[in-house]
Amino acid sequence: MELTDYQQVISLWQTSQGVKLRDADSIEGIKNLLKNQNLSFVATKVDIHSNNKRTNNSQN
Repeated sequence: MELTDYQQVISLWQTSQGVKLRDADSIEGIKNLLKNQNLSFVATKVDIHSNNKRTNNSQN
């Protein structure tokens, strides 16, 4: 995750049922978390019909 992802991530969290936000989820809190780049990942939408099918077929 990069700080430029923050707006999309916080919007997702705010609209996700059961997700509770805290002060640590502020932009400053996330900025501090991102100092260790190996701990923060963001999943993005992938077109599974084009990318994964080719990968799966090449393994069979």
